[in-house]
Amino acid sequence: MMDRRTLLLSGLTASIVCGAETAGIARAPRAPLQFGLALYTVREEARRDLEGTLHKVAAIGYRSLEIGTLEHIKAADMRRALDNAGLTCTSAIIPGLPMGGENMRENMAKIIDDALTIGIRTLILPSFILPDRYGLPKVHKRDDFVRQYATAARDMTRDDWMATTDFLNRTGAMLKDHGLGIGYHNHNLEFVATGDTRPIDILLHETNPALVTFEMDVGWVCAAGADPFALLRRYPGRFGLMHVKDIKASTLPNCALRQDPTEVGSGIIDWPRLLPAARAAGVERFYVEQEPPYSLPPLAAVAKSLRYIASLQS
Repeated sequence: MMDRRTLLLSGLTASIVCGAETAGIARAPRAPLQFGLALYTVREEARRDLEGTLHKVAAIGYRSLEIGTLEHIKAADMRRALDNAGLTCTSAIIPGLPMGGENMRENMAKIIDDALTIGIRTLILPSFILPDRYGLPKVHKRDDFVRQYATAARDMTRDDWMATTDFLNRTGAMLKDHGLGIGYHNHNLEFVATGDTRPIDILLHETNPALVTFEMDVGWVCAAGADPFALLRRYPGRFGLMHVKDIKASTLPNCALRQDPTEVGSGIIDWPRLLPAARAAGVERFYVEQEPPYSLPPLAAVAKSLRYIASLQS
């Protein structure tokens, strides 16, 4: 596996970006990018005080959210809280299998109704469909969950991964009838070698671009030792959303759900080049997200990230 620091900080990355610029990144200035927040980062604060947390998020400068499932709040109440804070929400992370809350397998009718109430346009599948032989996701202890998914990703066959592409294609066709779309969010598990290819390539090749988009989580791409620039160049137009997430240099390349997180701009990822490259490749919605553990309180962390991003556009 390529050395992650070399990959992201070397002349190779610079040459990738230069190529993208000649394809159009360096054209006339466009309106500044708008950045939303993945509510996952401040989920504990939101559970204690949703209204207050959303007002604080808006005061920091965010104008949109990506939420998770709504097991703790009614959709109408979420919409009211968003409206009161001056926020919008156009995407939501929804598990495909039972993980302690609503999921696409059991609750799709309600999920669709909730999405339409809130204004959500895209449902995001946060991980691959775990084959039945591994049992249901073990969500009660994080170590068990990580071990289960990391083991599965190493052992799964192409046919196993195709079950996820089939799920995405079928669900995307069904959601289209309701004016909604589906996307897939990567971790670093999708970059483990599977024969002569990677699961991420299977997912991208075998899903219908008219029905399925992808949400690139940059932090997890880089934690895998992979190159986000290369993915954007190889699959233009396939990544419609992005998690803007940074990692520390201490993150060793792996495909086992490990990373050392930090605020955006405090890590090793080349955001001044990556963000315009992402926009040129078709990314339309950007959401700041940070994994725990946090070195700052979560609200302070996402404020620091947005200040850094704003400095790139000033």
